[in-house]
Amino acid sequence: MTWIWISIISNSVLAFSAIFDKMLLGRSIKDPFVYAFWSAISSLAVVFLIPFGSISVSWNIFLLSLATGAIWFLGALFFTISISRGEASTAFPLIGALAPIATFFASTAFLSNNLGLTEYIGFLFLVFGGFIFLIAEEPKLRILILITTGLSAVFFGISNALLNPIFAQSSFVAGIFWTRIGAVATAVTLLIFQKLRQRIFIAAGERNIRDWLFYWGNRAFAAGGVILNFYPFALTHPALADAANGFKYVAIVFLGWLILGERFRGKILAFKALATISIIGGLLWIGLGEYASSIPVDQNREIQWGITFSHKFSRDLGLDWRENFEAIFNDLKPKKIRLVAYWDEIEKEKSRYDFADLDWMINHASGAGAEIILAVGMRVPRWPECHVPRWAQNLELRIQNLALHEYMRVVVERYKENPAIKMWQVENEPYLRFGECPEREGGFLEKEIELVKSVDLARPILVTDGGEFGDWYRSAEAGDVFGTTMYRRAYPRFIGSILGPVEYPISPSYFRFKEKIIRWLIGDYDKQFIVVELQAEPWGNVELPLLPLGEQIRLFSPDYFRDTIRYARETGFGEYYLWGSEWWYWMREKQNVPDYWDEVKILIPDGK
Repeated sequence: MTWIWISIISNSVLAFSAIFDKMLLGRSIKDPFVYAFWSAISSLAVVFLIPFGSISVSWNIFLLSLATGAIWFLGALFFTISISRGEASTAFPLIGALAPIATFFASTAFLSNNLGLTEYIGFLFLVFGGFIFLIAEEPKLRILILITTGLSAVFFGISNALLNPIFAQSSFVAGIFWTRIGAVATAVTLLIFQKLRQRIFIAAGERNIRDWLFYWGNRAFAAGGVILNFYPFALTHPALADAANGFKYVAIVFLGWLILGERFRGKILAFKALATISIIGGLLWIGLGEYASSIPVDQNREIQWGITFSHKFSRDLGLDWRENFEAIFNDLKPKKIRLVAYWDEIEKEKSRYDFADLDWMINHASGAGAEIILAVGMRVPRWPECHVPRWAQNLELRIQNLALHEYMRVVVERYKENPAIKMWQVENEPYLRFGECPEREGGFLEKEIELVKSVDLARPILVTDGGEFGDWYRSAEAGDVFGTTMYRRAYPRFIGSILGPVEYPISPSYFRFKEKIIRWLIGDYDKQFIVVELQAEPWGNVELPLLPLGEQIRLFSPDYFRDTIRYARETGFGEYYLWGSEWWYWMREKQNVPDYWDEVKILIPDGK
């Protein structure tokens, strides 16, 4: 989080300097070019950094640094034009909104440097805040300054992106020194044009001693902020470092009101308040994400690997599901398994229950010494997510719920004396809008949990949620144990039809970050959090049995399977249930591809 604090301090300094810049541009230094020229010349102050580090660099970095400084000067020139034409509280935030976007695209193009999902969200908050500042102004003013601020943002964005390889391949002092020299050299080179020389000399003759003192005093004050402001670019993604400069614009709004007398009322005040909240919120979000990613993960911790098994899905793959199940315990030997009580199979006719298949699985798992999570409810694992018997599908909602509750009561009563059952999972991702499911009445989950607890108060209740897009809060608060899914490569219904399979830009720290937030919100730091569904099979545009074999392997290769296990370890949880045991067996038995099965065979006994 160091770079965030440095950015806040440096931008506070630069906010004061920017307000004085606006005062000087409006009062005595009328020519933006002249102001940009002397701003660049003031960069010669970097010579005072020489005692603090070597300035020796390779020829490639030397030339890149000079070019970066030249590009920065062009950005500074259009920047001064912008603030000379509009209110400081508008020109500054607009550049602050556009420059990070330019930096992001430049970084992606030049460096292939991508953000994680947590960083993307924080970045969007920061950029959104800058644009809200713009919307608060009159349309004519927007059009007037849009071109100059846009050009300034592009040049600043490119120069910001180029700082990353400069700092990576040289020292911080050397990077600042040569980029500033590049800016000075560009400004001096422009003196070959007679008209520009005349503008500088005329402006110099118009200034009095007090203006000189104000100007150079402000440059000296800003120098510290500028040097500090470069440092975050050496520590984090250039787009994030640039977006964090939005804090400067928050300060500028306040100082513009306090010093320059810029007044905001009604809608404008509301917009600027919203923008301020967005920028501060973005910084806090990124800070929390940085904090979460900095939390060390114990690589030597004991990890328990379990398996989810669906006899219904095994059957859909054309397998003998009992052979599949026996192979799991005879060969893979899991000590934890999640099984499913399917309503549409156990109660095919109203009040007539058939537990033969579920009894067989529970007895077999129990005999092998495995601990069982038993999922009960309407919405349980595997497509179509909600498994409702035909006789209950068209019932009135109230009557359907009564029938469901009676079925759940019978299931829990039947197995509550079995010591192998370690917890009840009530519904599966109950708040996730996915699958073919009927509407549910309000408070349905609480009523089902209350029902299960009324029959068996001894065992904990597991409630689950989607790992990537679920809010976690409601599920974590409702259950005794919380379970998240963990999918990396998926086929979202709407986006997938356009882009195909999508790999979420989510780092392992995202899950640690989300866990920290949810624990804080529910006020429970001891509740068990597990990964109840770790993707270990492909997800395509059609159901798995219909997906061509080559596409299955392309979407989820053995190498990608191994990388998923590595990724899961980095999230820091202690218990994971692998999703895909039916598919691994199908690949081994029907397609002669034993790689996945063999990987799990090694993974489970290892425990790490």
